[in-house]
Amino acid sequence: MLPGMLMPPFLGQPSPPVPPPGASDLQLLAKLPIQIKEGIPVAICTVRVDGAALRRLLRGTPSRGRGARALELIGQGRVRVWLTSEYLEGISSQLRLRRIEHWLRAAWPTPGEDLMTRPACRAYIEAAGIEINPPDVHSRFVEPGAALWFQAPGKPWRRFPDPSLARAYAMSELASPEQDPKYHAELVKALDALLED
Repeated sequence: MLPGMLMPPFLGQPSPPVPPPGASDLQLLAKLPIQIKEGIPVAICTVRVDGAALRRLLRGTPSRGRGARALELIGQGRVRVWLTSEYLEGISSQLRLRRIEHWLRAAWPTPGEDLMTRPACRAYIEAAGIEINPPDVHSRFVEPGAALWFQAPGKPWRRFPDPSLARAYAMSELASPEQDPKYHAELVKALDALLED
């Protein structure tokens, strides 16, 4: 580029995320930092949900506590959710593998079952447990009662057909306050606002 020439504004900016199959109608819920290391954000998470399904499932539920109840339903894998994580900190593949397996085990819905006996779980952990180099963006999509989808940077979406995996992911990443209580509380507030009468 010659001196004095301007770079076109679209160069160097990330491409907009490509929705997975069946997720183009989801509503933006929130864009929040997640802080799992001494209060320092490690990623910015953009969460999109099926607002129509939540309203249907919560019909007749009092408005007070509706956000918390909605997050429970999400954690049970009953609602379509698309989460995009833009990483602010590098993470080695070894640490990433350990974290993913730990969170899934903590949220696994079948007591006494080893999730590593399930081929889809092993395949997902291997696919998602890759080295992270900011500003990498990873996306996941919960297909209720069916599968967890994953998209690594520059790769197409991959489908991991296992309802228990989808549920464990939704619980560990969205409905459990263990990773980051503040993030969890902000999701509840965002759901309260989304579901206001």
